[in-house]
Amino acid sequence: MANIVDQKWIKDGAGGRMDEDGIIIFNESTIITFNEVVTDTPDAIASGGFQQGQEHRDNFNLTLSGAIEANPVDESNGSEWRFDLEYTTSAFGQSNTFGNSPPRATVKIGTWTYNQIVESDKENNQALANSAGDPYDPMPEEIIANPVLMITMRQNSAKISRVEDIGSVNDSSISIAGISFPKHTAMLAAYESDPVYDEEGYITFYNTYTIKANFKTSKDGDVIGWKLEMLSQGFNQIVDGIHGEIRVQSPKDPEADPVKYEWVPVAQPQMLDENGKATTDPAAADYKTYLVHNETSFSSFGLPSNFPVG
Repeated sequence: MANIVDQKWIKDGAGGRMDEDGIIIFNESTIITFNEVVTDTPDAIASGGFQQGQEHRDNFNLTLSGAIEANPVDESNGSEWRFDLEYTTSAFGQSNTFGNSPPRATVKIGTWTYNQIVESDKENNQALANSAGDPYDPMPEEIIANPVLMITMRQNSAKISRVEDIGSVNDSSISIAGISFPKHTAMLAAYESDPVYDEEGYITFYNTYTIKANFKTSKDGDVIGWKLEMLSQGFNQIVDGIHGEIRVQSPKDPEADPVKYEWVPVAQPQMLDENGKATTDPAAADYKTYLVHNETSFSSFGLPSNFPVG
């Protein structure tokens, strides 16, 4: 059996059609380069790792149950083969391979909250300050609420590898149960799998995905979700390309006449602008965003995109 050294996936135009029984048929092609010449089709299919009943790599609702066609890309080069594959799903209301009727996914909606300091009035966008123009101490806080989705699907396996994605955020925009999630706004907060046995002893699994949303916006009004936004501040600054301490004038001898001053390092971190220079103007302060969570493809979970689930 040959080994795979390179593989490229191709989605053709026939993917995703539904027949009259409600069965979705998805066609996909891939080109595989082996480390040696493969001379016959069965050997190529076996070396490519394809077999009937195999789950799709990105969508566990699809099963490789149709044709598996394999042909060399170039008759003179038997190490490169093209495979045309046909995946299908069970029809709605029809029996699956275990003789059970797969129920629709169930969706429970909850909320989670966090506190955030309020810096301006949301009606007129004016800074929160007393009559002397000074900010309140302490500044008030508001409670931010975001949705939590708990989606349960009955599937043929426990998908135990999903535990590796717990704590990861979506690497691209996606719609889940009727909610649009821009990039980095959805987190897989938990994953649970419960086995279910039918009267004939066949086992399936109720797999529950807990999706925790975060639609936080940046100072500039961009949706950053689970990304961190941090104020640039510190004890050093860059002035004329030179990195050095931030210093302020301090009385050297308060009782002397006249008072003498000296330059001393600041005792508290100072705000910095986008060029790294100290500033006392909050409007000029620079904020930076960072992604501290792992990313993963939420489309591979096979979660329902609409609500109610059809």
